[in-house]
Amino acid sequence: MDAGYGRSLRSTIGRELDAWLMDSNNLKKWESKMTTMERRILITHLVARAQDFMLLPENDKMGINCFERTGYLITTNICDTNALIKPQGVTCCTSTAT
Repeated sequence: MDAGYGRSLRSTIGRELDAWLMDSNNLKKWESKMTTMERRILITHLVARAQDFMLLPENDKMGINCFERTGYLITTNICDTNALIKPQGVTCCTSTAT
């Protein structure tokens, strides 16, 4: 999961931070001494905005793909919907396997 969804979330947080730093007042604050409380609040806001972006309907396919590759969405029937999942010991994909 960390290589898929987690990596995408971290990248989005980085873009949110870049956008925040584009404001000259924020850049001055960043370069001067920010208190621990200010940094915690900033991080919370950045993560919340990034998570909101990740949960947009147009990003659903990316999230689903991350889960599929890891096997989290495996069904009891090994079939075409599980084509990206390679369970150990399964030699063929049939809709009748359980």
